[in-house]
Amino acid sequence: MKRLISKAESRMLDRRTRDLLSIQDIQLMEKASLRIWDSMRFSLPELRDRETRILALAGKGDNGGDALAILRHAFSSGFIGGSAIIASGILKPSCATQADSLSSLGIPVRPWNEIDEAELGDLITGAHIILDGILGSGSEGPARNEALEMITALCARKSQARIVAIDLPSGIGEDYTASGIAVTADLCFTLHPLKIPLFLPEARRHCGSIRVIGDIFPRTLIEGMFDNTKGLRCVLLESKDLPNLLPRIEHGAYKHSRGRIAIFAGSEGQAGAARLCAKAALSIGAGYCTLYVDPGICASIIPELEPVVIKPFSNTSAPELVCDAIVAGPGWGEGPGRKSLLESLLRHSIPLVVDAAAIRILTTIDDLPMRRDSVTIITPHPGEFSV
Repeated sequence: MKRLISKAESRMLDRRTRDLLSIQDIQLMEKASLRIWDSMRFSLPELRDRETRILALAGKGDNGGDALAILRHAFSSGFIGGSAIIASGILKPSCATQADSLSSLGIPVRPWNEIDEAELGDLITGAHIILDGILGSGSEGPARNEALEMITALCARKSQARIVAIDLPSGIGEDYTASGIAVTADLCFTLHPLKIPLFLPEARRHCGSIRVIGDIFPRTLIEGMFDNTKGLRCVLLESKDLPNLLPRIEHGAYKHSRGRIAIFAGSEGQAGAARLCAKAALSIGAGYCTLYVDPGICASIIPELEPVVIKPFSNTSAPELVCDAIVAGPGWGEGPGRKSLLESLLRHSIPLVVDAAAIRILTTIDDLPMRRDSVTIITPHPGEFSV
């Protein structure tokens, strides 16, 4: 399970690292860019050939500086066919330093506003690797102005180049939606700790294979800042975490000691959701599973769910429940009585999972209780989350 940090937390980590170690932005940039370059050398087969041409697209900030620094490390390693396009105007000091360093080595560095369409096309289509350093995690809102132009140009041109994003693909942020424009990377070399935008449902497809670069920020500082953070936290749940989240089955356990679950699911034409939910409950170790379904779908469900207690149910209020958890909503539809049934389930002092149709119904309850006496878990997909 990995802690994911927000844009604000990322900025705070940068600031505290500089204060703790008494170092400047450029020193952090050197460390991060060298670690990324070393990882690229290990990861990209194109870098076995020193004739590989690398193009850096750099914005005005630290991400742009990172891309330029990586290009310099490549030059030092014998890759002399590199070039850079940088944002025009005033660059952040650390980014400007990297641009000056490239120029002093004779590496072509061209401001965006001085490149015509033909030259831009030649540079993009002629590159084997393109470093995306246009925008970073600190950018506010959707891409705009020159950054938007650079992203659009990269997305519009058909190139065989492998696109490598620095920290995260340009255009991706905490408020990214499917209608936004962003670079689609083949690989993303991101600094530990991981950032929330990389794993947003609409953004993940832009990130390609994610490679994590560690030991840039002091480990003790990361642990002190984030492991004990109070309030809302985001974590990345991985398959290796699942066994630790399930209780161990003790010797002598029997069905009632292994957890009892009541599931309210299914409707005409959506019996499959009820079946899947009941099977999922059994697969994670629930000892006693009761499935409350519309009477019309009982006959189709019973043959496939022999270990499950199936009860035809059409009331508009919850029955007397003796269980440890409740699930409501999978395949439920929004038929008559669902709203009042959900309201009565919310009044139970039993952990409740609100899923699928029940999420939409939840938004229609006027006197929704702001606090229950037990845990409430809501499991929306992106469409339901927007409700």
